[in-house]
Amino acid sequence: MKFLYKIYTILIKKSSTLTFRTLSKVTKFKNYLAFLLIFLLPQNLNAAIDGLLDSSSSGEVNVNLVLRNSVKISGVDNLDFSSWDGTGDMVSNDDVCIYANTATYQITVSGTPMINDPNKFAVTSTNATTLATYYLPFLVSWSDNATGINSVQLTPNQTIINQEGADNRFLDCNGGSNAMIIISFAQNDLAQAIAGDYGTSITLSISPE
Repeated sequence: MKFLYKIYTILIKKSSTLTFRTLSKVTKFKNYLAFLLIFLLPQNLNAAIDGLLDSSSSGEVNVNLVLRNSVKISGVDNLDFSSWDGTGDMVSNDDVCIYANTATYQITVSGTPMINDPNKFAVTSTNATTLATYYLPFLVSWSDNATGINSVQLTPNQTIINQEGADNRFLDCNGGSNAMIIISFAQNDLAQAIAGDYGTSITLSISPE
């Protein structure tokens, strides 16, 4: 850029010695260089300004910041179900905190899919003797509020968008919660499952919008 500026300065000094035809071409080129100097060097226009030596002096400092879209999920706890007593569904939920500096966010839940139904999640159990693996399906629902109202059922790796209610002041929701993950096992699936210790993990992935 210093090179462009040097050429521009030379052209200004030489303009008085050029013929009209040559001067016209040089003027066009000079204007082009001026455009480059203005638009390719914006940082020079925003440079800090030192003060002058005098009875008082003041300088100017530009303050710049890039604030990127950010989200955070916290307050996540494990869900340990007790032994099924043979009646009814089994349902449990976890209240979590979602922070976002955007108006809405989206969530994707991933985990082990049911072997014969990829639209359901599954916990698994492995027989220590036969090494056979058994699958027990369960449902995952998400609510973008702490009450569980209007929860949405998800399938593995499905993304739901336009989720609201995230805290935009406190990273930890000031100790509270504003969303809920709900896990449920249907009675019929529990009744048909092979006895064993079942388990899995699911991942809650939050992204800003």
